[in-house]
Amino acid sequence: MTAQQSSSSEKSDQPISSKEAIKYEGEDLRQMIAEAAYFRAESRGFEGGNMDEDWYLAEAEIEAKLSKDKPH
Repeated sequence: MTAQQSSSSEKSDQPISSKEAIKYEGEDLRQMIAEAAYFRAESRGFEGGNMDEDWYLAEAEIEAKLSKDKPH
């Protein structure tokens, strides 16, 4: 695991601020989802599971974090 991957996994558990939520779109959002899906697969040793399911669950996780801090 690289230092960047390590810091990304640590950041994924932290809430995202409103300012950060606004700036995540397009390629940035896709990258966040891809990293979350990767960490899901990594956490089970890349054994079993389903790549599509990892993506959908990661997408839901990121969307929940973004909407939680979204200004109302």
